[in-house]
Formats: sequence, C-alpha cells, structure tokens
Amino acid sequence: MFQKTIIIIILLSFQTVCIAKSIKIPEKVTNLNFDLTDEFKLALNSNVDTIIIKSSVEDYFLDPITLFNIYNKTIIFEDSVSLRAKPGAFKKNNDVLFKFINSNNIIIIGNNGELSMNKKEYTNGEWRNAISLLGCNNVYIEKLHIKDSGGDGIYIAGSSTRSFSSNIHLNTIICQNNKRQGLSIISAEHVVIENSIFCDTKGALPEAGIDIEPNSEHDRVVDINFNNCIFEKNGHSGILLALSKLNFNSIPVSVTFNDCVISNNHRPENPYAKAELVFAAKKENPVKGHVKFNKCLVKDSDWSFFYSRKTSSAYSVTFKDCIVNNVSRHEKSAVINLEVPDYYKETDFLGGYYFDNLQLEYYTQAPYLRIRGSHLNTLKGISNIKGTINLISNTPKEIEYINYEEKNNKDVDIRLNYIFSSH
Repeated sequence: MFQKTIIIIILLSFQTVCIAKSIKIPEKVTNLNFDLTDEFKLALNSNVDTIIIKSSVEDYFLDPITLFNIYNKTIIFEDSVSLRAKPGAFKKNNDVLFKFINSNNIIIIGNNGELSMNKKEYTNGEWRNAISLLGCNNVYIEKLHIKDSGGDGIYIAGSSTRSFSSNIHLNTIICQNNKRQGLSIISAEHVVIENSIFCDTKGALPEAGIDIEPNSEHDRVVDINFNNCIFEKNGHSGILLALSKLNFNSIPVSVTFNDCVISNNHRPENPYAKAELVFAAKKENPVKGHVKFNKCLVKDSDWSFFYSRKTSSAYSVTFKDCIVNNVSRHEKSAVINLEVPDYYKETDFLGGYYFDNLQLEYYTQAPYLRIRGSHLNTLKGISNIKGTINLISNTPKEIEYINYEEKNNKDVDIRLNYIFSSH
C-alpha cells in the first residue's frame, strides 16, 4: 500500500508539471489601459509559463520592470506588438525597461515586434538599457527590434550573487539608435548571437555596435559567438573589445565572429580610435585567449580596418579568409594601425595578429600597416604578426614606422602578394 501511494503522488506531480499554462494580456484593451506594467508584472510573477501579448494598433506602455528569480517563462509578441517605455517614467539613470536578475529558462519570441524607449528624453546618464540580463542562465530572444534606449539595447553581465550570465542565445535581433552600445557583454559564457544587426548607436561614449568590456579581472568572456551579424553606421567602431580589466589570472577569452559584415562605422566627432574594429588589453600581464574572425567582410570605411595597442602577450587575433574592401578612404588613416601601449614606460612587444588568407583592396595612399612608437623608445618591438595578405590596389603599399626601428621586429612574417588593379 505504501509503495502504491508513492507512485500515485509521483504521477500526479508529473501531470502537474507537464500541463502548460498560458495567458493573453491585456485581458481587455481600451483607450485607458494601454499601460501594461501591472498586468505584465502579475503575469511574470504568477505560475503561468506563457504570456502572450495581444496585437494592437497602439503602443503598449511600460514603467521600468525588474524581475528577480523568474523561471520557465515564455513571452510571445503577437504580430505588430510594440512595447514602449512610458514617457517621463524613467527618471533614474539606471532605470531599465526589462531587467532580469538571476532568472533561468526565459524565452522571448518577438515576431518582429518592437521594444523601444524615449532616447531624446534621457539627457543625462547612459545606463537606461532596454534589456539587462544579470546572472541569468538559458535565455533565448528572437525577432525583436530594440531601439532608442538611453543606454544599451542589450546588456549581459553577472549579478551580486552570480558573477556571469550563461547560455544566452539572441537570434534575428535589431539593436538600432541606442545611446551607448547596441550590445554590451560584461561577463558571460556560452553566448550565441546570430542573424542580427547592430547599427546607428550614438549619444554616449563609446557608441560602439557591440562592446565586450569586463568590469573586473573576475569577469569572464568565454565562448562568445557572433554568426552572420551586421555592424554598421555606429558612432564608434562596429566591434570594440575593451579587455583591459582582465589580466593573466582571468579565465582566457574566446570570441568568434563568423560571416559577419562590419561597415561604415565611426563618426568624425567621436574622440576614440578611428577604426572599424578596436582591440584593447591590459598593458602588463594581460589576459590570454583568442579572438577569431572567419569569412568576415569589412568595407566602406573612411578609417582603419583595425586599431590596437594590445601587446603580443595578450590574447591573439586571427583573420581567416576575410575580405577588407574600400577602407582608409581618409588618407591619414592606415589600414592596420598599431600604437605603442605606453608612451612613457616600456612595455612588452606589440602584436599577436595572424592573417590566414586576408584579401585587402583599397586605393588611397595610406599605408597598409602603421607602427607608431614613441620619442622615448618605450616600444620594445613588434612580434607575432604573421600570415598572408593579398593586396589589390593601383599602387604598391608599404609598412610605415613612426618613432620605431624595424630591426626590433621579432617573429614578424607578413607575406604580401601585390595584385595590380587599374581601378
């Protein structure tokens, strides 16, 4: 009898778990209740596992929403749904439209809907993000247009009790016209971002399409993957890797970009380095690891292909089967621009870049590679810059050395195949 009782209890529990519960909100749409905040909060904090937002010809408005320890929730936008930050409601600098803290198994199906804020209203601060994921695990977001935030479109980091987010998947996302970044990754592992666009970022520095920027040596940047993404028309670089807070004690970084397009980034008014890609690391005892670009296209830029002051002892950067076309249209901007890490104190060698069949086509007189040292000879040398570059141009291009002597090169082997074009 005792064993039968246990079996019956288990079966009843299993049946309860397997019954999905869903709700459509709002329950009733009138001109008076397009404020969805309270109803949304109640649904997310209930035992309902699927929340469906009904279609409407009007925007739904929301106050800042912060959610702690939310589990097993699916949010589905019906066609043409637009959720918007309520005007005047985001008074604090760090008010976020959707902030998930220590939440697991969250799915957001946007069905090409919009999540928007009121950027012009936020004249101070840079942290009013549209979505923040803090210490979260197993989050999937797809087909959502995120725009006009007062900070980042999406912000991924740890929380006070969990130092990183993990298993984050973003698919077919557009982050447009956000104030600080389209996307920021502070501390995360096992992240896939695909078929997404990060564009038109401007308003608060750095203004990058995406910025991977840990806050401390204890943060992590592990197994981060971008597939078939576009980074274009951002105020700073399309891709910024600001890894100077990590050091040799940190977990090695691993970031991969596959089949991505980086185009027409950096506004002249932005004071940061003028380049499509920027790589930074700690000057001394930097973090190890690798960053890889596979079959990526960088094109149509007034500025450099990439800029860096990273030493060769830091993480490596590899470009495999990549194409760089119509860059350095500003004659003073070298295609690859490497600068001494410290003008006043000697540091390690610059370098750690590998070109596996890079095709480079441009027609200005700018050098394809510039090495800038200092008058105080603080640049020890450059090292570990290797590979094959196929240069298509109408005139041969050289390496330019400024306040640096080529004899200090170490393990530098660039095989430059020059292909004349009458373009």
